[in-house]
Amino acid sequence: MDKRAGTFSRGMKQRTAIARVLVHDPAVMLLDEPTTGLDAGSVLAIHRLVAGAKESGKAILLASHSVHEIKKLCDRVVVLHQGRAVASGVPAELEERYSMDFESLFLKLMGYTI
Repeated sequence: MDKRAGTFSRGMKQRTAIARVLVHDPAVMLLDEPTTGLDAGSVLAIHRLVAGAKESGKAILLASHSVHEIKKLCDRVVVLHQGRAVASGVPAELEERYSMDFESLFLKLMGYTI
């Protein structure tokens, strides 16, 4: 309580930023890499929070480089590469369309050789 947020650890800054979003109970949330710098328990808490918000009808825009997080939390995805949408849809449908798992698809779309 007596410390300035600027002196917090990276993980504590991340948790503080997420708390600032949630305190207003917004109908729409924009989360940019919400689990970066967090320990495993905090990541689990964020995943549960996002799942609960989604179940309550909130709109959540999640930006992440974590393929596993995207597949776990997102109903629909837009994969951006160099500022352009290179694929969009439901993760399972994208896997079927491209005949590969989502992680391999994501890496391929990013220009990596698989």
